[in-house]
Amino acid sequence: MSLREFAKIAGVTHTTIARLESDTFETQKVYLDTLYLICKNLHYDFYKFLIETGYLKGSDVTAAPMGEGLTSEERELLRYFRELSPYLKGMTMEAVKSWAKKSGDGEQKKA
Repeated sequence: MSLREFAKIAGVTHTTIARLESDTFETQKVYLDTLYLICKNLHYDFYKFLIETGYLKGSDVTAAPMGEGLTSEERELLRYFRELSPYLKGMTMEAVKSWAKKSGDGEQKKA
């Protein structure tokens, strides 16, 4: 596979992949959103990548992408969610949105 073909699959430019391969980012910033995009498009777990590359220690995976801590229940749900197919992820998201809305309506009626 050529560098350009790989970059297309990864969702980034071929120059980004070339820089990553040649380690020219050593003096430049590597943006996490770029790394996340590559992992997402290659169907590779982003947190696993961060651990394997030394960005995170194993115990740091409890941190949420936006810096908020996750409960053990939320981490468990996230682990299962990541294993779903794209179709089932979409169905799950729609169901959760619907349930959240109904839950919010019920709480407001009780108040």
